[in-house]
Amino acid sequence: MRIGKPIISFTAALLLLGAGVVFFVHTPWTDRLNPLIPTTTSYATVPRDTQTYTNVKLYTRAGKPLPDTLGRVGGFDATRQFIQIHHKGQYVQRIRYIAQLPYPAAH
Repeated sequence: MRIGKPIISFTAALLLLGAGVVFFVHTPWTDRLNPLIPTTTSYATVPRDTQTYTNVKLYTRAGKPLPDTLGRVGGFDATRQFIQIHHKGQYVQRIRYIAQLPYPAAH
């Protein structure tokens, strides 16, 4: 079978390319699949009167800023300002509106 060897090589190359994309490209879709990215809980202040938040700056429970920002977060309550975000890299699993931040808002 001379045709089988090129098909196996092509399939292996596609699998390696797909694995490289999952590990090195950070989008909500690839971060969702990447087993090396942990699921974390972060906090943020978001603008009111909108339900689509862009470039959301993240903070730890202690109020320390995280180096990453979330490109886009969809909300459901335009009157609330503080959110708790459960995310895996750029992939947002869920948000929860909270009454106040768990740290003093000094930023």
